Amino acid sequence: MKAGLCKKNDTPPEGERYFSVNSTVERTPNNLKNRNKKYRKNIICNQKYSLVSFLPLVFAQQLKHFLNIFFLGVIFSQMHPLVRVSHLLTSFFPWLLVQVLVYIKEGYDDIKRYQRDQEANGRLCTRYTTEGTVSVPASELAVGDLIVVGKDERVPADAMLLCTEDATGSLFVRTDQLDGETDWKIKMALPIMNRLSSFACIAGRRFEVMAEPPSKDIYSFSGRLTMEDIQCKVYEDNMVWMNMVIARGTGLCVVVYTGRDTRAVMNTTQARNKSGLMDKELNYYTKILCSVSFLVALLFTVLRGTYTWWYITLLRFLIIFSSAIPISLRVNIDWARVVYARGMEKDKDISVKVRNSSIPEELGRISYLLTDKTGTLTKNEMEIKKMHTGDICYTPDFVQDIFHLVAYPKSPADHAARTLLLSMTVCNNVIPFLEDKELGYIASSPDEMAMVRWADKVGMTLWGRGPGWVEVKNGLGEIERYEILHHIRFSSETKRMGVVIRGSDGCYLYIKGADSIMRALIKGRDWVEEEAEAMAKEGLRTMVFGRRELAPEEVEELQALGTVREEGLEPLGVSGVEDKLQDGVRLALETLRHAGIKIWMLTGDKVETATCVALSSRLFTKCSAIITVTGVKTRQNAENVLKRLERGTGCLVIDGESLRILMDIYRTEFITAACKLTAVACCRCSPTQKAEIAKAIHAITQKRVCCIGDGGNDVSMIQQANVGIGIVGKEGRQAALAADFSINEFKAVVDLILWHGRNAYKNTAKLAQFIIHRGLTLGVAQGVFSSLFNFCPISIYQGKISIGYVTFYTFLPVFSIVLSKDTTKKIARKFPELYIDIANGSVLNTGTFSTWMFFACFQGIVIMVLTLFFFEKMLIQIVSITFSCLVLNELLMIFLCVSKVHKTMIVGQSISVLMYLLSFRVLSDELQLPSDKARFLTQIVFVNIIAIIPAVIQWVWKLWMSPPSYMKIQATYS
Repeated sequence: MKAGLCKKNDTPPEGERYFSVNSTVERTPNNLKNRNKKYRKNIICNQKYSLVSFLPLVFAQQLKHFLNIFFLGVIFSQMHPLVRVSHLLTSFFPWLLVQVLVYIKEGYDDIKRYQRDQEANGRLCTRYTTEGTVSVPASELAVGDLIVVGKDERVPADAMLLCTEDATGSLFVRTDQLDGETDWKIKMALPIMNRLSSFACIAGRRFEVMAEPPSKDIYSFSGRLTMEDIQCKVYEDNMVWMNMVIARGTGLCVVVYTGRDTRAVMNTTQARNKSGLMDKELNYYTKILCSVSFLVALLFTVLRGTYTWWYITLLRFLIIFSSAIPISLRVNIDWARVVYARGMEKDKDISVKVRNSSIPEELGRISYLLTDKTGTLTKNEMEIKKMHTGDICYTPDFVQDIFHLVAYPKSPADHAARTLLLSMTVCNNVIPFLEDKELGYIASSPDEMAMVRWADKVGMTLWGRGPGWVEVKNGLGEIERYEILHHIRFSSETKRMGVVIRGSDGCYLYIKGADSIMRALIKGRDWVEEEAEAMAKEGLRTMVFGRRELAPEEVEELQALGTVREEGLEPLGVSGVEDKLQDGVRLALETLRHAGIKIWMLTGDKVETATCVALSSRLFTKCSAIITVTGVKTRQNAENVLKRLERGTGCLVIDGESLRILMDIYRTEFITAACKLTAVACCRCSPTQKAEIAKAIHAITQKRVCCIGDGGNDVSMIQQANVGIGIVGKEGRQAALAADFSINEFKAVVDLILWHGRNAYKNTAKLAQFIIHRGLTLGVAQGVFSSLFNFCPISIYQGKISIGYVTFYTFLPVFSIVLSKDTTKKIARKFPELYIDIANGSVLNTGTFSTWMFFACFQGIVIMVLTLFFFEKMLIQIVSITFSCLVLNELLMIFLCVSKVHKTMIVGQSISVLMYLLSFRVLSDELQLPSDKARFLTQIVFVNIIAIIPAVIQWVWKLWMSPPSYMKIQATYS
């Protein structure tokens, strides 16, 4: 943490920005046309605190928690002599220890953020001046500076691409750190600049730049560059954003936005703060303890019979019983979560990255798993399996025949096939490049890559692409160049893309898209729908192609307005692409289903494709009845569907439009009915619908929902879920970066949920209840002591030993619960039914909490009463005796709490015992060892045996009369 590293209160400049660039004159502030106008420095600051704000801000965060406010009240009340019941350190030190641990964690995280910021701000970049290139830290760049970016260099600020070393003006970039997509993208230099002879020539010219106000949108930009009275419009394709990495080429750029005005920083937003169900449950139980403590304090005040200073007595009793409130509960659980996260990341079987360490135990409570299909259940490795032109269906088995007819088309069918292949070749965003005389392709879409490779294989090669043109090489080796007049971008909402090209035979609009969208754009479409449906039934992803010739007046309108009419297309054909299932998907889905987790598949594919994949992946079992719901348009249709769902069993397949109608009219009824079915496949889903379903299932069923996906269209669903899992796949890292946990393949979900999630939830539940039990046992012992001595508000445990009770003497053994495991990973995989036992909250509920509270009350009463009975002649040593019983009681309870005794636990127990024995010498003023040590030890052991009897009875009953499932399996396999 550093004070004054960055200013977070500076407001971004409003309105368009204008600046002039000329490196041959003396450098003015930021090279600005208006010298009084200053823009932000190019400094990245992700820190939450400075040296000045660290202490107060972290302290303010702690005041959001009720327990901290409660204990602060206890500490301040202890400062008054009339209210003080023990040394101030008795209350202050445990609270301080918790705060120190919190400050250490927050400080460590912020130092890491500072180091990352320093690394980014200090990264050297190349600034272009009249003397040539100069290496400077990124933090010294300013608006208007000229910079040079080359291969494998990260762009240090948002900049306008002026010129490249390549004559075409193209520059290839990777954007995985910006939008999560791993494939290369092309950026184009400004034509009026790229025609100049060199970078030095540009640096010697004076020009002015106008840019739009800072914006978050990385897919659009509007600006203008003026040089020598010549104006050039600037678009997004001419901009390189901060954190893009140059993949190929070298370019000269001018800095337009810096620091917090850059797209990358403006898109860095805090994800939804997720809190686990256990946090809410423990908060509820803690409030119960506080309420009970207040009522007992009030009762003891009344029984005390002091009415003059009753409020002093009440406060003293509240302070005495505050030991029953587990102040260390939250920090213990937070550190336990860190241990769980480390364990997950060290598991080589699943290669998981934990991005949210505050909810690992939520993985042990999953009831619904919502999964994407493409790239999640499938490999996202596409291969063309069929191409239909209306008359003939072409397959990979006849590559040579197709190659010949494309090169020498004779019949109308041959020309139709050639036109369809041309459409596949030019209607895409694939970028061809030559490296070592080998032609390669860069694509952001696996579908497009599959189509271009298929077309290349049969004699229609995408040969080159540049600003406003595309080149195609046919089977005869002839290269044809087409002028690109207009481009229609693809989006997950429109589900289509298009291009207007002009060649020797005229000007044509080519569009490809999902059959459900293209249905309204093409004419004479009967055979298209039939073939698309047939391919979908085979599990193929379908794409429909169409084109329309543009009249000269339409071309003029397009060039003037930038829009084109898309309707009235001539159908060219349908392609069918196979996307193979990921390894281990079938077994993973079956295992999760046996674990009691209901699985919903949310996809943008057709109903037929989704059904086929659901069957092949065993999401749907072959014996299950499949209820298919499509074409719902009215309230009456929706009511009929609900009746079918309420009567039916098995699996549901529903299309996006029907889903929208049902969610709008009968949201609760539909979700309730669908959740009773074995599995659900929702088709033609938009990203918004995916997030809406996740939210609705959780809200209506009150169960925990886990969402998993791999693409940018899954981000909203992942962030909406109780637990979000992202897969690092071919569509980039956007989903993985937005998720709570990221993995490399779907099958890793089994170990993540059934092994790590189960252990994290079970151990956290035990840890929480044990910590509450530890504090309550001490509080009950205090209460019994007061009641036996005329309800006197005096604490029996003063000073250092009270502090040591929750720290030095019991911390290590209690925390060893975190490392406890009741079974092995192999058994957890083989018997997924074990997950059902704990997913419904059986480890922490009102029954288990009440049992632990009973143990605490019984043990506190027995320890104090029996001690006074056995050691009535040694009352002066009652503190040593009862405190010894309390410490021994907690150490014994550990053995009954864990499923298996492990080395870490034995070490922790041994260290605790040694520290306690050492305390008799170090703290001799508070802990006094009687002269008859043998009698002392014998009677302490006896008292603890009596105190622990109910817990032993429950343990024996569970072991012999009602063993849990994992015990039965262990007995079978031992």
